[in-house]
Amino acid sequence: MKTFAAFLRGINVGRSHKVSMAELKASFESLGFDNVKTFINSGNVIFCTETPAAQLVKMIEEKLVIEFGFDIPVIIRSEVELKQLLAKIPNSYDTSKVHIAFSSALITDLQTTLHEAGFDETDFTIDGKNLYLQLPNGVLESAIIQFLSKKKLTATSTMRTLNTVNKVYALIGKN
Repeated sequence: MKTFAAFLRGINVGRSHKVSMAELKASFESLGFDNVKTFINSGNVIFCTETPAAQLVKMIEEKLVIEFGFDIPVIIRSEVELKQLLAKIPNSYDTSKVHIAFSSALITDLQTTLHEAGFDETDFTIDGKNLYLQLPNGVLESAIIQFLSKKKLTATSTMRTLNTVNKVYALIGKN
């Protein structure tokens, strides 16, 4: 049985798309997943399953739209992927300022776009389907976040602080 983390996009932000963590946990359990745990209200779910990783996103998203009545994009990372992701955080980054954007697809053309806009490796690093961001002034004051929010990205993505990702990974170890 493999352990995964699901990162849900756009729930419990503002007044819309409210999702109770107890109901979210029950939804995952109803899919036959074991050892389901949620972590904070932003939609982080740890679970174990024999289901192949390639089938998980569609399966979970279909269940969530039925349960909650709106689309909830889901990004999945395995325990191994999270371990590798955490090991690749640039040593030069202030870990208290790091955010990780998880993408549903390989991030290919974004590096050139960001370089052309004047951002460099002190601001971001791309590794496969993960975008590491160093945000010294936080999300709201970040020029790179403002720039990215205006771009039409082709893949689904969601972002978490490094602190949140570390805690999710620690919970995986307790599964």
